[in-house]
Amino acid sequence: MATLPPRSIQTFKDLANSFLSQFAANKVKRLEVANLFDIRQTEGESLKNYLVRFNNATKGLRAGPFNDALALRKPVNIEEIWAKAEKHVEMEEDQYERRRSERRAERKEVRQTGKAREDKRPMLARVNEQAQCFTPLIEKRAQIMHEICHTSLLEYPPEAKGKLMGKEKSSWCDFHRAFGHTIEDCWALKTQIERLVQTGHLDHYVQQASPRRPQLQGESLRRLAGTSRRERSRSRQRTPTHRGTITIISGGRTPNP
Repeated sequence: MATLPPRSIQTFKDLANSFLSQFAANKVKRLEVANLFDIRQTEGESLKNYLVRFNNATKGLRAGPFNDALALRKPVNIEEIWAKAEKHVEMEEDQYERRRSERRAERKEVRQTGKAREDKRPMLARVNEQAQCFTPLIEKRAQIMHEICHTSLLEYPPEAKGKLMGKEKSSWCDFHRAFGHTIEDCWALKTQIERLVQTGHLDHYVQQASPRRPQLQGESLRRLAGTSRRERSRSRQRTPTHRGTITIISGGRTPNP
């Protein structure tokens, strides 16, 4: 800590980080099961001292099934410890494989769910395209709804009871009797009115297309051209041909010879 540059500590967090960096190597490492197998009796070490060191090492094991097994039933020899350790190692590996299989299954399910959502997008796109194919009307749908509301042609949805029926909080829909969208943008009303138009109940609201002159194509054009040529030919035959002018002078006295 004495090697810190002057004025390098501004907050307590800076001091804590510098302290941890300085003394991280002195931190006591917590032991795993495999570390017990590395504890060997050194040359000249008595069995008593070795067992004491081994017992102290077992106390440093992380809390877990193996540590609990050693605490509940202390082993009488190293072979029993090895046997217990091997069983717990197999159990840990089995649990690890199961967790990995479960994670793979979860990722697969997420991918399938995402694919299913993508499969639905074309259908939603087709629905939006159909929104542009409604029959043109001479009145607004709101006016049509008010004019036929006394009949049983429309099937009104249940009251929303304060539920927001769309993203536009300030827009009101008389058909749903709720906020969220305008009545002209109401998909349910558009669909029902279109159904009534197709069944002939609202023919007087349908905008009639202006009559168009039929377009002649192919053989019709050739027939029309032939007829025009024949009419022009007959017209020329009926018109007398002008071949010149002869002028005659009559009357007056005959000159003397």
